[in-house]
Formats: sequence, C-alpha cells, structure tokens
Amino acid sequence: MVCALSDLVTFREEGLNLKKSSLRHAFLCHLVDCCVRLSYPDHIKSILPATYTTNTDCWDVKGPRINYFLNDVEPSLHTIIQDLTSALKIKDSGETIEKSMGMIREWTLTASNDAKAVFMYRDAEGIASQVFVQCLMNIGQKSFSHLLNAVERNIGSVQGYVSGERGVSLVAHVWEFHGQFLEICVDKLTNYRVFTVWGSN
Repeated sequence: MVCALSDLVTFREEGLNLKKSSLRHAFLCHLVDCCVRLSYPDHIKSILPATYTTNTDCWDVKGPRINYFLNDVEPSLHTIIQDLTSALKIKDSGETIEKSMGMIREWTLTASNDAKAVFMYRDAEGIASQVFVQCLMNIGQKSFSHLLNAVERNIGSVQGYVSGERGVSLVAHVWEFHGQFLEICVDKLTNYRVFTVWGSN
C-alpha cells in the first residue's frame, strides 16, 4: 500500500493546484485521509511529497488530537470535572459518577449564558452529557486500549449518557480532528449497544 500510495500521489501531485471543488483535488485529499486512518500520520507523512504535507486542505498540520474544551469552562466546574474523571477511572463507581452528574445539573440552574456558551447543548442534560463524554474520552485518548477499558469500566453510565443521536454528535465532536479514533470509538460503542443502527430491525 505504501509504494502504491507514494507512486499515485507523486504522479497526481499537480491535482493539488486545482480548485478545492475539483474532483481530482478532492480525491487526492480523501485518499490521504483514508491512508492516515488506516495507518499512523508520521508513517504516511514520511512517504508523501512536501506538497501534500504543507497543503492544509490535505494535511492537518496539528495532527490527530482530541477536541477537549473542559479546560475553558467556568472555574466553579473544575473540581466537579476532576471528581468525575477520577470516578471514571475506577470500576463500580456509579454512585460517585451520579453525584458528580447531579452537581453539574445543579450548576446549570445558576450558570450564566456566557458560562454555557462553550457547550454545544445548553440544557441541563445536554451539558451533563457533554462533560461526561469529554471526561470519558479524555481518559481514553492515550491509546485504543485505554479507550476501551474506560468504556467497559463504566458501561452502565455510558449507556445512560452517551446513547442516541445526541451521544453520536458529542463523540463525533470530541474526535473531530482524529478520524481513526472516531471510527474505532463509534464501532465499539455500536458493539456495546450504546449506539444503535437507525433503520435496522
């Protein structure tokens, strides 16, 4: 695959000079994206011409990463987030998790609109679910095994706070800049029946 990719992108390199809307430009960028998802960015980068790795349409110069925003929330939430994160690292900590989630819901009752602005969903359950997903995925970002262990440890809570269309959108937002983790995470959460396949019997 490596040789085929190297030959193809070198031969078609001039396609990057075309408009973003051109099929050749879109194909080359999609090809690179697919290869990164099946391998590792550093490995793919080593075989690509610089034309690709300096082209921000084809290559994310910051690299795959988690879209973690809880460092930017109001300081009054920081202790709750730390407690929730600690609880998610321990098996059978459902009561502690629920206590933290209840405190987040209470926070939403008095929080200003400015304080809520960082969240995608701004209702009490939406904010609580976002904090839960962010904390869970932040624990799991070190490796695929960390991610799976975090989900398995807390499967009951995960099914409660990460399910449905909202859960899918929250997970997609966390891994917006890491397609490989997103695909693996969605696959595993589907296997654990956290996500369901809409339209299936």
